[in-house]
Amino acid sequence: MLTVDQARDIANVWRPKFTDEEAFATSWSRYMDMVKDQSPVSLVAWLETDQQRDAVRAAGIVHEPALPVRQADAWQDALQAAVDARPEPRHDCWKCGKFEDEPAGETCSNPHWHLPNVNSPALHAPDGWKHVA
Repeated sequence: MLTVDQARDIANVWRPKFTDEEAFATSWSRYMDMVKDQSPVSLVAWLETDQQRDAVRAAGIVHEPALPVRQADAWQDALQAAVDARPEPRHDCWKCGKFEDEPAGETCSNPHWHLPNVNSPALHAPDGWKHVA
């Protein structure tokens, strides 16, 4: 059976090993509530196990930042403005490698994919081609 003096001595030894007083008090209370045949050996084993768990918790494994549930309207407006300010992506031609907003080179076999260049003369069909009108 555990005596008051033994319990006090064990508590004085193990209390500083825990990260805070609350963790020690929780472990102590759980032992006193759950274990019916209390002895110095079982109390030391109990506190040793709980102290190891407490050390792991204190190492930062279970601490996670609290995430906000809803962002402020100003933050959402700033985020939307940043998304709107992004430039449109430019797509390149898979045949010649030039961008779609650049005129197709003479070697490009896919000139219809490129946007028309207003500075270049109108395209005409090569000799021998028939026009469908």
